Amino acid sequence: MEANTQPDPANDTQPLDFRGLDSEPYYTVCPSCMEWTEFTFLGVQRWPEAVARLNDLPAALMLFNCACCQTTISQPAPDTLTEFAA
Repeated sequence: MEANTQPDPANDTQPLDFRGLDSEPYYTVCPSCMEWTEFTFLGVQRWPEAVARLNDLPAALMLFNCACCQTTISQPAPDTLTEFAA
């Protein structure tokens, strides 16, 4: 994934879409601090199936960190991401 370091106002209202899980940072507007910033992939957080079911969570979440405010953002991990662990 090619890093986009320039703000794109058209993307400011788009949901976070983290596709690259390599060392390249992802640039977008942080939903917490509302700053254009970079997000770094931290890893995958895994929940036991019973805990995930009780809390209506996916069993695996991808974690990303905002460089501006240090907020951690999560999104459901695809089933194909078995090799990453946080």
